[in-house]
Amino acid sequence: MNTHNSTQTSVDNSTDRQSDIFSTRTHLKPYEYTEFLDYVDAVRNSYWVHDEFNFDGDIQDYRVNTTPAEKTAIKRTMLAIAQIEVQVKTFWSDIYEDMPKAEVGNVGMTFAECHKEGTEVLTPSGWKDFREISAGDTVTQFNEDGTLSQVETEATTEKHFDGDLVTVQKTGLDARITPTHDLAYYDHTGSLQKASVEEFGVKNSNNSLPEAGKLQGDIDTLSDKDRLRIAIQADGSARYHINSDDERVRRGLSKDKHTYEITVKKARKKDRLLTLFDSIGVEHREYEVNRDGYRSFEVDVDTEFDLKKFDWVSLENKSHKWCEAFVQELAEWDGVRLSNKKDCKIKYNTTSKECADVAQMIGVGAGYRTHICTYEDDREESYADNITVSFTANREHTSFSPLETEREQYTGTVYCATVPSGMLLTRYNDTTFISGNSEVRHMDAYSHLLDVLGIEDEFEQITEVPAIQRRIEYLDEYLEMGSSDDKQESVMGILLFSTFVEHVSLFSQFLIMTSFDKHEKKFKGIANAVEATSKEEQIHGLFGQELVETIRDENPDLFDEDFTEEIEEACQQAYEAESEILDWILEDGELNFLPREQIDAFLKDRFNQSLKNVGVDGVFEPDEDMVSETRWFDEDIMMTKDNDFFSKRSTTYNKHTQSVTADDMF
Repeated sequence: MNTHNSTQTSVDNSTDRQSDIFSTRTHLKPYEYTEFLDYVDAVRNSYWVHDEFNFDGDIQDYRVNTTPAEKTAIKRTMLAIAQIEVQVKTFWSDIYEDMPKAEVGNVGMTFAECHKEGTEVLTPSGWKDFREISAGDTVTQFNEDGTLSQVETEATTEKHFDGDLVTVQKTGLDARITPTHDLAYYDHTGSLQKASVEEFGVKNSNNSLPEAGKLQGDIDTLSDKDRLRIAIQADGSARYHINSDDERVRRGLSKDKHTYEITVKKARKKDRLLTLFDSIGVEHREYEVNRDGYRSFEVDVDTEFDLKKFDWVSLENKSHKWCEAFVQELAEWDGVRLSNKKDCKIKYNTTSKECADVAQMIGVGAGYRTHICTYEDDREESYADNITVSFTANREHTSFSPLETEREQYTGTVYCATVPSGMLLTRYNDTTFISGNSEVRHMDAYSHLLDVLGIEDEFEQITEVPAIQRRIEYLDEYLEMGSSDDKQESVMGILLFSTFVEHVSLFSQFLIMTSFDKHEKKFKGIANAVEATSKEEQIHGLFGQELVETIRDENPDLFDEDFTEEIEEACQQAYEAESEILDWILEDGELNFLPREQIDAFLKDRFNQSLKNVGVDGVFEPDEDMVSETRWFDEDIMMTKDNDFFSKRSTTYNKHTQSVTADDMF
């Protein structure tokens, strides 16, 4: 990507059109800033996931082939990288708020992949549209072991999108997602993997997409009180009477109750009702009705819920055993068991879409593949349509080879929510789907690396490290500035984030990790992951710098002398904070093959180069001889950003006489 040429295009175009990147454009097209669209493809082409790499050799190196000082350096370097990935993951996806141009938003959206408007997510109280979900709300996530659990969302995304959405449609599946959105899938070995939906455009054999999982919770037993509620919803009706004021009111209110009449014909239903009445200890009244074989039972229940609905149902703290018992109870009343079917054992029938939705969510929690089908009843206008929910066992996964997708042009808002596992249970057009969170793709990768190195517990205390805390403080300041309503402050935030975070903050740590591979031929898997990350961060930074230059062309008055002085002061602050990070990383000793003074020279030089990229003179005077010792990083890694990121795939290898694999760690 030629940043200079792209910037020149911006200058020429802005002269002709007198554009204002901060103003809302009333028309979608033509685009004013076509030069930004190059970054959409660049970012998407740089996508990677940690499953691309083999870390068995890295585990062996960490456990066997490192000195105590090297082990400390590796551990703290990985912790520092993981921390910053968590903190800054949503910066670019938020820029559309301040610069409401579709071409700007499209670049930002490559950092936060999402779902089409109308997609729902499962919560303990039922399916909710993404538009109703906020950070901190409880939703259902899919876990690596194939189970479901209820967690709080770490963040939510609501962004403008203009482009092609990918439609994933197979039997029982329907999802509309942005092109680079991660999917969770099982490969031919049965291992859970993640990959971009775009990666499934070729033939893939014996893969499958999960649709459900067994919900984890403490409550296993469905109470008899709940079983009676299911019976009332199926075969009951509310009883009323006319009072002295000629008003129709619920019966039972004098006892602070609601009276329901349950009318059944089948002997098994009669027996089941009597058993439930006896178990619960509730009084009932039984009488024969004027229909052959039918009997009615009147019962008074609490007024808390309308039992013709499933408003009382909540999945909070429920387990898959509770869900399974609920599905089986449905089959006793408004359902049927299909003994002649191999896998679809139960169908539930209702005229209430709300009840069907509840039945589906419980079936998913029990581990069933579910399917909702509506049958129109046109016998009379007053007849409601019949809705069937099918519960299919042993089919929690939908196989594909290849995954068939289509594209649809979409201009509108897209949504997502971030959960710890990075896998979210969603629904679109009444079909369930396990979606990945590409927002946390890097977080997933470094979380995995911390896990395989056995240092994930230390990450929970990382913010207590003074050096890390200082970095957090200056990054938070940039993030706050970037979302400011003040134009100059907002531009300053974007500039500092692009220049110091994307181009500098992580790179001293990248240098350390790749130097083990460069000089010692160790930690090749981690070096590959770091290399892929560094190239992606470089593209992010280039985009930010070009964005700043476009703003400079249109608003030169924002870039006054005070603005430059503030940048220089911020650079010094960032350098001091990053130096403290290095002190902490190398606290137990320097690396023989990468002295601290070389890392420091590399850091200063990178700050200088980043400043020059945004038209500001460098503020440091690094030792050029020391800088030359680390030129290999730019030559071997950064200057080959268009090559195959995975050309140096690591392999499991053996050193000395001891072998350690990922399984040995646990």
